Amino acid sequence: MSLSPIRRLGHAEPASVSAARWLLRQEHGVISSAEQNELEAWLSANPAHSVAYEDAAWALDAIARHAGAPELMALREGALAARDKRRPHYLGWGGIGGAIAASLLGVWLWMGAPQTITRMPHTTNVSQATIRNHAEYATAVGERLTVTLPDNSMVTLDTDSKIRLVYSNLERGVELLKGQALFEVAHEKRLPFQVYAAGQRITAVGTSFNVRLDGATVKVALLEGVIRVRRVPLSGASTNGPAQELVMRPGESAELQPMETTTVRSTDVDQIASWRSGELVFNETRLADAVAEINRYTAHPIVIANSQIGDFRITGVFRSSDPERFSEAMSQILPVDVVQSTDGALHLKARS
Repeated sequence: MSLSPIRRLGHAEPASVSAARWLLRQEHGVISSAEQNELEAWLSANPAHSVAYEDAAWALDAIARHAGAPELMALREGALAARDKRRPHYLGWGGIGGAIAASLLGVWLWMGAPQTITRMPHTTNVSQATIRNHAEYATAVGERLTVTLPDNSMVTLDTDSKIRLVYSNLERGVELLKGQALFEVAHEKRLPFQVYAAGQRITAVGTSFNVRLDGATVKVALLEGVIRVRRVPLSGASTNGPAQELVMRPGESAELQPMETTTVRSTDVDQIASWRSGELVFNETRLADAVAEINRYTAHPIVIANSQIGDFRITGVFRSSDPERFSEAMSQILPVDVVQSTDGALHLKARS
């Protein structure tokens, strides 16, 4: 099938249509180097073009995942019927290309087009979005909290964590300000459910996933459903070139860092979510890393007195709220002793 550059007679083509056409050309593998330069120029010309391209990528992925859904079958049949009734309106694509693009646009209406705000939630222009709920929830060290959100989604906050709601007419938004949270998302086609953390945006529909902030690193693990993750610009800045979007499946985790390539790995989701029940699961985990995790849940952290013992590996299930029992267990399975200082702190020392 021969596909010519994207043009529309008489007047400018809508960005959403152009984005769909460009994306489908790439899917067919028929884009030349000259056309790739033209695409990059088009994306750079207007921030709305990059947004439209990202949304088209999401819609194409949705089509692949829901190809047999009755709503999508109806959209496809309607597009094909329209093609047969009239001459193609756009140049270079032919009827079938226009039909596919129409289906791609239709899926936004069926599943709920992803509404994009070009600022992080706390700096969103109120002329763009009317904030309906701006509540904040937080936990102290050692606490957990489960909150029912306005749309009946559930979020469980881990120790020393904080979220801010940014529910609006555009999205069901939540900003993770610190710590860790597990989200169980209620299905809602009209508005996307989006979690913002350190410049990353996680979008989900009817999904269960875990998000953790470690400094500038965002750790995401998916328990159920499908989520898509993409870096969002800060302070209204635009990005050039196709958006780097990550689509995750159940049993996958990823660590997202600014300006670095992200690798998706298989993970034990039960282990990731075990903290909800007050348990921490370690599997061949370095003692230093296990202690650091235990210390998140206590105001009296365990101290590793000798750096060399930090490389010992441990496996087991431990209560997050009981650092004393954890330390005692370490003295039984490793060549370490537990020494309690006058201030109550527990020190793990190499056994002589």
